[in-house]
Amino acid sequence: AYELVVNVRVEGQGSALIQPALVDGEGPELRYRTAVDQQLRFVKEGDRVKMFCEGRPLGTLDAPSGLARIGLGAEGGEVTFEMVRVTAFA
Repeated sequence: AYELVVNVRVEGQGSALIQPALVDGEGPELRYRTAVDQQLRFVKEGDRVKMFCEGRPLGTLDAPSGLARIGLGAEGGEVTFEMVRVTAFA
């Protein structure tokens, strides 16, 4: 099992649409407002990726049983992704 944690912040005024997804797949659309730090967490176990925002479940993505790449895209505003970390669990 693996965990990916990313802090997200929208810079400037307004909001931005952030879409986490498996690199070759689709994921949920998340709307973020200005200057509010949010923490996204992804937990990969077997063939599933569980997604959380500030500890609240967002849903689950189907994933290959081996390695999976997660992408984060943003649109409609300037977004900072920081403190990105990946942890492997035994």
